[in-house]
Amino acid sequence: MRTPPCATDESRREKSDMRVLVAFEDVRSVYREVIARAIRDLRPDLEVYSGARRELEHELASIDPHVVICSRPKHGVYSGAGARG
Repeated sequence: MRTPPCATDESRREKSDMRVLVAFEDVRSVYREVIARAIRDLRPDLEVYSGARRELEHELASIDPHVVICSRPKHGVYSGAGARG
């Protein structure tokens, strides 16, 4: 399940169009949330999402993130939408 971006005092800063997705296995959910929280705290203008690693392909298609922070895939490289170089 995805954690949506926080609505932290948006009146102070203008929102960026940049979306960040943090996705790790459920056994590393605390690690995933700490990374997402740190990015939100340091860059409140970014849209930061966190979700389970098993839902990565779905999240890539629905969020279309600019940046993805995740554990290494077990099988090959993902195709379709996602972070672009």
